[in-house]
Amino acid sequence: MPRNKNNKPEETSSKKVIIKYAAILASAALGCFVIVRISRPILLSLAHYIISLEKGGDGNYQAMEVAVETEEVKSVVMPKYINTIGELKADKSVVIHSEINGKIDSISFTEGTTVTKDALLIKFDDKQAQAELRLRRAKLKMAELEYARYQKMRESGAGSEKEMDKAAAEFNMATSEVEAAEAQLQKTEIRAPFDGTIGLIDVGVGAYVQPNQDLVTLVDQNSIKVKFGVSGKYVNDVGVGQTVELRVESCKNRVFNGIVEAVDSHVDSSTNNISLRAAVSNEDGTLKAGLFADVMLVIGEQGEVITVDEAAVERMGEQEFVWVVDRKQARRIGILTGARYRGRIEVVAGLKPGQMVVTAGQLRLFEGAWVRSISAESGGVDSDGAIVNGLMNEVM
Repeated sequence: MPRNKNNKPEETSSKKVIIKYAAILASAALGCFVIVRISRPILLSLAHYIISLEKGGDGNYQAMEVAVETEEVKSVVMPKYINTIGELKADKSVVIHSEINGKIDSISFTEGTTVTKDALLIKFDDKQAQAELRLRRAKLKMAELEYARYQKMRESGAGSEKEMDKAAAEFNMATSEVEAAEAQLQKTEIRAPFDGTIGLIDVGVGAYVQPNQDLVTLVDQNSIKVKFGVSGKYVNDVGVGQTVELRVESCKNRVFNGIVEAVDSHVDSSTNNISLRAAVSNEDGTLKAGLFADVMLVIGEQGEVITVDEAAVERMGEQEFVWVVDRKQARRIGILTGARYRGRIEVVAGLKPGQMVVTAGQLRLFEGAWVRSISAESGGVDSDGAIVNGLMNEVM
C-alpha cells in the first residue's frame, strides 16, 4: 500500500510535545526533591529546638502534659448509717377555730407573717356579750348588797339562818354568772397561743362563723421535727441521742443536722418498721412542715475504709473507674464502690492507700497521658511553683 507522506510531519510534532511535557515534569520532580532534601534538616532542627525549650529536667515534655487535680488515697474512719425517707413536722402546730357563733368584726394579722404569743388575731362582734356581762354584774351587785344586809341582821340577832344561807347562795350564783359572762366575752377575741407563722384565712370581716369552724393555721417552725421509720432489724441499733442528717429537694446542696429525741416502743407489724422522731434546728425557716426529706441516721462506725472524693469516680454503664497517676502518667482502673458519706465514696476494691487519683481534669485524659498534678488545696499551684491559670487553658 502506498505510504502517505503527509503523516510524517504530524508524528514528528507529537513526539516533540511529549518530550517537552516529560522534561517539564522531570524538572518539577527534581525541584521538589531538592527542596525536600534541603529543607528537611532545617525543619527537623527547628522542631528539635522548640521541643528542647519545653523539655523538663526529668525528660518529660510539658507541651505534652495535661494539668489535673489529684488527691492521695487514704484510709479513714467512716460512719455506719441508715438511709430512709422522713416527713417534716412543725414543733408546734394548731388549727385555730371559733368557740362561738358570731360575726367577724376585725382580722388583725397579715397572712403568712410571724405573730407573737397572745397577739390579737380575730375579733368577733361583742355587743351582745358586753351587754350580758353588764347585766350579770348588776345582778351580782344586788346579790352582794342583799348578802351584806343579812350579815348585819344576823350580827344584831335579827333574821333567820335560812334567809342568811339563801342570800349567800344567790351571791355565789351571781358571782359565777359574772365569771361565765366574762369568759364568753373573752371568746369574742382569738389570740395567738404561741409565737409562730400564721397561715391563710378563707373568711373575711363580716363573715358569720359557727362554733368549731376552722379559721386559720398557726405553725412554729423554729424547730422542725422529722418523723421517719427504719427496718425492724435495726431495732437494737437505734436510740435517743443519735445524729441525723437531712436533705430536702429545695436545698439539695445543704445538709441539716438533728438529734433523735424519741424512739417508738414497738415495731409496726404491718410495715416491720420502727418509728423515730428527731429535732432539727430551723432558725432561718428554710425547712417547711409537710416536706419530705432524705434522712441519714448515723448508728455507729464501721472502722477504717478506703475512700475517694466522689468527683474522682466516673461511670460507663455499670462499670465504675478512676484515673490514677503512676509515674506522672495517667492510667484508668476499674473499682468497686460501697457507701457514700459527705461527698466521699468508699472503695471496696481496686485502690490502695498511697495512690494518687485524679479529681478534676479527667475529660482530657487518655491512657498513658503525661500529667502534671495540681493540689486542689494549693489554689492551683503545681509542684514546681508555677501558677496554673485553669485546667481548661492548658495545652496538650
